[in-house]
Formats: sequence, C-alpha cells, structure tokens
Amino acid sequence: APSNNAVFTVGDNITITANAGDSDGSVTKVEFYQGATKLGEDTTSPYSYTWNNPSEGNYNLTAKATDDKGATATSAAISVTINLDGGGTGTTVTSRVSSSNDDAEEAIANGAINLNSNDLDIRNTDLMGMRFRLNVPKEANITDAKVTFISKGASSGNNTFTFTAQRANNAVAFSASNKISTRSYTSTSVNWSPGNWSDGQSYTSPNLASIIQ
Repeated sequence: APSNNAVFTVGDNITITANAGDSDGSVTKVEFYQGATKLGEDTTSPYSYTWNNPSEGNYNLTAKATDDKGATATSAAISVTINLDGGGTGTTVTSRVSSSNDDAEEAIANGAINLNSNDLDIRNTDLMGMRFRLNVPKEANITDAKVTFISKGASSGNNTFTFTAQRANNAVAFSASNKISTRSYTSTSVNWSPGNWSDGQSYTSPNLASIIQ
C-alpha cells in the first residue's frame, strides 16, 4: 500500500506498507524509497512508514528488504500523485532583473565584481548572479520556475550552464562586500545546455523549482 496510481491531496499523510519474509532466516529491516531518496525504514513486522505531507507532484515508491545475511530485494515501483487541495490551480509570479545590483559578474580568478554592465556576459571565466524580487506566499509549493534570456549576440558550440540558488529567505543585493562567491548555496543544481545562440532570440532554462523550493 498504497495502491498503484493512487491519488492524494497536499496535506495528506501517506502510510506505505510492505510484506516481507525470508525462508532461510529473518528480515532485519525494510527501507522505503521515493525514487532514489530514502524516506525511512522499519525493523519490525508489519513493515510500514508514514510519509508526512508530501508536496504536489508524481512519485514512484519502492520498498527494499534486507535479511540477516545481508541479501536484499526491492519491490516493483508504485506510482502516486499528490494534487493541490481541491485540484485548484496555482499562481504565476514573474520578475525582471534590473541592470544594477540585482545582477553581477564576478571573475573566478581574482574575485573582481562588475555591477555596471547592462547585460550578463556569460563565459566560463566568470560567475553570474541574478537576484529576483518575487513576492512568493509563505509555504507556497513552487512547481515550475524558469529563467528566460534574450541574446545580444550569436554563439556556436556546446554551452552548459549550472544553476544554483542562494540559501536565504531575502538575499541582499550584490556588492563588493556581498559577492556571488561568498554566499551560501543549496546543494542541488540544474544544468542547461541550450546549444547555439542567435542574436535577438529568447532562450528559457529548464525547470529550476528543485533548487529554490
């Protein structure tokens, strides 16, 4: 349990159960996973775990049993869906970064910071920072977050960008004393390889919700 393709609502607590036995020994524990993320474990039968208040989304759940000899067996995955309360829709919030201390370029080699450019020069010798002023409601569930760039030039070749987010509720503006490199960031990152750039075209990043939720 739950059954495959079960549907829940944000705020629900989900009890995950598993049956496990060992014909030539004993089961020492059953671990419960959401994808590759371990949710918890139980060392006594009946084996269960309560997943408290999961966020909106689609998830795959599995259980892995371990016996007294260290052998393991993993169940087939079941899918569950968590919907917003009442199946309601979310709110879209947008923000445009101003060309001042809301964006910055910092040289990796010496830490020199540029706050006066009217664009972002994206290159592998610099760190680029953007500060978005968004009025996001407290405890909001962020399901989709993307950044759109408009190119001021053309570039060919394979380009890969790595997005991370500052670990702060209200990030301060960029300055010589509040650089990009000296801030604390989330451990999660998102890579983006947009390919060639064409002058005047817009390019939108992948979903960045995982690094800012």
